[in-house]
Amino acid sequence: MVRTALRLESRNNLSARDILIKLNDFVAEDIKQGMFVTIFLAVIETNTGHISIASAGHNPAMHYVSQTGQAHLLNPGGMPVGIKVDQVNFAHSIQEQDLTLEKEDILLIYTDGVTEGRGNKNAPYGSERLIELLKENSRLSPVKMARNIEEDIMRFIGKNDQHDDITMVILKNSDRQDDLQISDESQKDLTADSHAGPDATP
Repeated sequence: MVRTALRLESRNNLSARDILIKLNDFVAEDIKQGMFVTIFLAVIETNTGHISIASAGHNPAMHYVSQTGQAHLLNPGGMPVGIKVDQVNFAHSIQEQDLTLEKEDILLIYTDGVTEGRGNKNAPYGSERLIELLKENSRLSPVKMARNIEEDIMRFIGKNDQHDDITMVILKNSDRQDDLQISDESQKDLTADSHAGPDATP
């Protein structure tokens, strides 16, 4: 239901914030009490590289800037979709950020299972380690990047249980042909994400 509504509300709308507000208005009453959906939404203008982003309670994304060789978190605020509040409060909570994906820049969107996996000393994998890995792998194709990140997470976790899914979407502004090749195997890792979970206090 949420995916279908998201596709409908995204038509001819370049504002990620506006899409999330309309989405919540459309589906909030139909989501079961005690459930919610987190979404990190990016609306991309492919001809310019401009991206409008907004988050409904999702963990941050990462933006690698090729010109500086640095990466930083993107963390616009917002309540999850389906939290039982009035629409005015939900709309007020949703923040929007704009960025431009220049040549060789990367946008990494991921689920919390990527950064919250626990190692032998029960320490989380963490966003700092992920940022460093993103920088180290920035010259690779998105497929190879995703594979290297997953392998590093598995090494870090070792024999510990992985309780959350590991899902990521990697966007790279590149003209290189190898950056455009996606195998059937890699598509399992590169999937759009929405996350359902128990209710939370806004």
